[in-house]
Amino acid sequence: MPWELLYLPLLLPAFMLVFLRISAMLMSAPIFAAAAVPVRIRIAFGLVLSFMMFPLVVPTLPAKLTLADAVGAIAGELVIGITLGLGIGLIFIGAQLCGFLIGHESGLGIGQVFNPVMETQTTILGQLFFFLALTAFLAIGGLGALVKSLLDSFATMPPMTFTFSERVPEVLLTLLQMAMTVGIRLAAPAMVALFLISIAMGFLAKTIPQLNILTIGFAIRVVVGLVITILSLNGVEDVFVTALDDGFALLRETFAVGRT
Repeated sequence: MPWELLYLPLLLPAFMLVFLRISAMLMSAPIFAAAAVPVRIRIAFGLVLSFMMFPLVVPTLPAKLTLADAVGAIAGELVIGITLGLGIGLIFIGAQLCGFLIGHESGLGIGQVFNPVMETQTTILGQLFFFLALTAFLAIGGLGALVKSLLDSFATMPPMTFTFSERVPEVLLTLLQMAMTVGIRLAAPAMVALFLISIAMGFLAKTIPQLNILTIGFAIRVVVGLVITILSLNGVEDVFVTALDDGFALLRETFAVGRT
């Protein structure tokens, strides 16, 4: 163990690197980044994790760690933390996308509500699917898995070992594509049903001109969209949990590869 790090001038720069990575994750991860969570709570939680992780990180640091070295490594620590938090948060966008697609096609997208977790405007169905995904995330221990992935990153990629490459943008792009896939898969049953309803109403409008499709068409689309959405809610957990497992696996692989 580099006993030189026990001196305060060397201890603080090393602790700063650990705290910055953890804080970056807490400021960008689902739930932790919500405005409803006070900043002082996030800071306190980050300090607790930092004190727990610091003794394990010390042996991996250079014996002669200066403040200038630590300042140069700040960007790398921030990138790692933000990639972990934002990467998992991107998957939640897929749940909101599902609600947006169904709401837009069924006519329920007119009403907008505020999502306090993501701090964005979304549709009612987008809010519904988002909180269903959030419930599944908490039920399967997603917070614990996220914190574990953060702590594991110190073992696979210790402070001051991160090197900038195209790997991080590629991983975030892959996670965004996974989110799009989640949204389309969840919205597919309702989208197909609404597409068939559109074809049927178009056929009726041509064959029975006396029938005012515009009057009854909106109500039919709303009812069909809601019924199909309710029937497909059972599949939300399986689709979302699978995406989360793939996302965590991809992030772990990224930092393991980054070390080499």
